[in-house]
Amino acid sequence: MRASNLDELLQYGSLPVLSAMIEGKPKMSMPADDEGKSSKTEMSKPAELIYRNFFDELRFTKQQQWSITNYALLLMGTVFGVARLTPGSPILFEKAFWSLIVAIIWGGGLFVLLHLQVYLDRTRERQERMEETFSIEDKALAQAKPADDLIIKWLTSLFPDGRIKSFVSSRLPDPFALMLCLVVTIAGFVAGYAIWRL
Repeated sequence: MRASNLDELLQYGSLPVLSAMIEGKPKMSMPADDEGKSSKTEMSKPAELIYRNFFDELRFTKQQQWSITNYALLLMGTVFGVARLTPGSPILFEKAFWSLIVAIIWGGGLFVLLHLQVYLDRTRERQERMEETFSIEDKALAQAKPADDLIIKWLTSLFPDGRIKSFVSSRLPDPFALMLCLVVTIAGFVAGYAIWRL
């Protein structure tokens, strides 16, 4: 497959087409240093473009998570502000109505945040499947060392059995997404409490 068909590949995200493209690529040239050893490799152009697309998708989705969190907080604050504008103290029905609106915003915000997190996980899985099709040189360029995770280190120190590390690392949710969900949840409780205190 030629690189001119890359737009079609990126549009449909076809892994078999990607595999055919990468397997059909010419051998990579590796410049040698003064001692004749390979000092640097370059990823093939189609693989580089598709791999960059994965990073763009991940970056965009993370930005969307921030935006959803900000909008949820803004909407909850707006609901409280509108509830506060009512003359005198709102009656019980009004408080329940405004609290329901806050609850809907909270639920919608969490749903969208978690949906985006599932999309991030699937994108990372697609990225890992793509990395499996890379040549040895491309794999060496694409795979970074895993970050030291304090939670995993702590759990493996508590449970020295080697199985806990693979269990925890494969099932721990993204702390970034958890924190955003926690922020939206706390804001929902604060807005609801403030409405009932009016």
